[in-house]
Amino acid sequence: MGQPTQMWPEKVALDARAPETGDGTWVTTEEALAILRTSKLTLPEWVREGRVPAGVPGRSNGSPATLWRAEELRALRAEWDARPFPPAGYVDREGARAALGGVGYVTIDYWVRHKRLDYGGEMMARADGSWCRVYRLDLLLAARERMRASEAVEAILPDGYVDFAGAARFLGIHPFTMNSWQRQGKVGRGEVLSVPGCGRRHVFAVADLERAKAKIEADKSRPTAPDGFIELHDATAALGIAPHTLYKWEQAGRLPEGRVVPIPGTSARTKIYPIVDVVSKGAYAAKICSVVVIANMAGIVIYRAGGDISRAVLTGSPAVLKQQMDDGTPMTAQASNVDYNLQNEVVVFTGNVELQQPRGTMNGERVVYNLKTGAIDSGGAGSGRVKMRIMPKHGAPATTPAPAPTPAPATETTPSTTTP
Repeated sequence: MGQPTQMWPEKVALDARAPETGDGTWVTTEEALAILRTSKLTLPEWVREGRVPAGVPGRSNGSPATLWRAEELRALRAEWDARPFPPAGYVDREGARAALGGVGYVTIDYWVRHKRLDYGGEMMARADGSWCRVYRLDLLLAARERMRASEAVEAILPDGYVDFAGAARFLGIHPFTMNSWQRQGKVGRGEVLSVPGCGRRHVFAVADLERAKAKIEADKSRPTAPDGFIELHDATAALGIAPHTLYKWEQAGRLPEGRVVPIPGTSARTKIYPIVDVVSKGAYAAKICSVVVIANMAGIVIYRAGGDISRAVLTGSPAVLKQQMDDGTPMTAQASNVDYNLQNEVVVFTGNVELQQPRGTMNGERVVYNLKTGAIDSGGAGSGRVKMRIMPKHGAPATTPAPAPTPAPATETTPSTTTP
């Protein structure tokens, strides 16, 4: 067994005189930081500089700790708070915000950095020795007036021209997006004009912006990929996966890697995939709204309007459309071509059309189906003859015994509007 620890009498006497917390006279370092409203990094500097008395060894809850006299610290903090800061005629950053109309700190720094505000304040030491940026109020207000006068002069541009910020507002985008569009070639770089009173200015002709805006809107309504190809986001939406999943499939060799190409007729670039690669090993399922479109080895062209898919044209062998009706009954249609307009929810089937419902079937060369109303129109150019088979309703109540109904024979009709 080890020998018991021997306590020297001097150490015992020293521990008996060591201060302890509990009566409010002494506080721990954490409590001292809260009283002085400072950090662990700043407190040692204040002690070295003599602004704060040093702590003494003591005990807190029976454990060794550095203790500080609470009364001395509170007196110091009260003395520092009693000194006015900032001095008369100066304001701190919060006061500068108010003087400049409530703009943010980042905006003030941006104005100073870009020389729009020619007064950036100065650094001043507080009573506790910490430094703070302050602004002399009369100089700040004078700088604000000079900035306003400069902006008023810069706002004077020749008719038919706007500056960079005005061009961004005209296009309805953020200035950062404006920079991006310039790099992509969607918007021109503008021109430099000599404007009386404000020198040379970088401006944009409104007529050029109108043409660029019309072209961008036209690009949105065009197919996002050439015929026979499908764009990255359309492919991921159709396959029901995220873009990063498609990227993993490319890395793993599950899907041939696409290529980044310019879209014909537009100024955009995108990553496209051959449709035959995407649909090479099975049915291609594209969930569009509440309709499920399936096309075996299909070709697909996606049209957009305002950034959203507005129309989908599919070809297959055959292309198949399935939908759940409002009453819960399924509807299946197949044709060589399916033209689905998402804006008015109308689908046009052409080429060997066959519609199947529990109540009957319809065959023809062209059928127009309204998804909103459920109406089927077999008329129109190139519709040909339509064959329709109506199945009898089952389970109808009968008052007198009657022979079982027999299915009606198939009838051929001329093109007409019918309902399921």
